Amino acid sequence: MRRREDGTYEAVDWDTAISEITERMTAVRDRWGGDKILFYGGGGQGNHLGGTYVGARLKALGVRYRSNALAVPLIHPTSRSHPPHSPRAARAVAARDPAEP
Repeated sequence: MRRREDGTYEAVDWDTAISEITERMTAVRDRWGGDKILFYGGGGQGNHLGGTYVGARLKALGVRYRSNALAVPLIHPTSRSHPPHSPRAARAVAARDPAEP
């Protein structure tokens, strides 16, 4: 489905949908960088087969972060304003230059 300017939706074929999504995701990557894209996949008990095929697309976009419905909320691992959720994140915070904000 594609949203029209008036807020209603129209059906589009798969080729059009995939093409338009690719254009928009590429524009995000080009403007902000692939590391600003979070891939959220799966719904807990849903079909996870799509996750098998997504790796090449995520790599092409430069995506670094993934999450799913079963994940623990993650604050950026170098954030000093929130406690780290893993030993790896704790090491990243400890290694950070204290002069940086």
